Amino acid sequence: VMAESPGGVITLEVDGRVASVNPAAANLLTVAPNDLIGRPLTDLGTTVAAELDALLVGRSQLVTLQGRRRIRCQKLVFMDRGFPRHFLLMDEMTDELHRSEKRAYEKLIRMMSHEVNNTSGAVQSLLQSCLAYRDQLSAEDRPDYSRAIEVAISRTANLDAFMSGFADVVRLPQPRLLPGDPWQMA
Repeated sequence: VMAESPGGVITLEVDGRVASVNPAAANLLTVAPNDLIGRPLTDLGTTVAAELDALLVGRSQLVTLQGRRRIRCQKLVFMDRGFPRHFLLMDEMTDELHRSEKRAYEKLIRMMSHEVNNTSGAVQSLLQSCLAYRDQLSAEDRPDYSRAIEVAISRTANLDAFMSGFADVVRLPQPRLLPGDPWQMA
């Protein structure tokens, strides 16, 4: 069962030496199982091995492997012939974490876009109203007043366009339905 498990499993002897390593754990640690059997984890000499060795029983911890790969590691205990023995479980979390981060960024971008667009709409409306009052100013003040309001309107419109484009990055495009022969889609 352990050999076929998609998650990494390392069992330890009572004295902390490695008793067994399943293929998934060996793959995650990029080590041959026989290189670990009978030795303490720290003999690997890697930061990951030191982090695994230092895990507290019952605690779960994310460990970074080879740059951006992240694995969730847990140290647990089982009883073997009356003696407590530790084992380590390791699960690849990189893809799940990337999906979670992507969802968080998408939500943040949607919220930012919503807030900026709501504020911008109100500001645009107020600026348009202010522009309507330019005729009440003296002839010499009108051009400067008009230009200042028009610049503010233009900048606000640019902000709207930027936020719209930013929000479009996270929107899924509408599917394009085209006729086709499903037998030719191989």
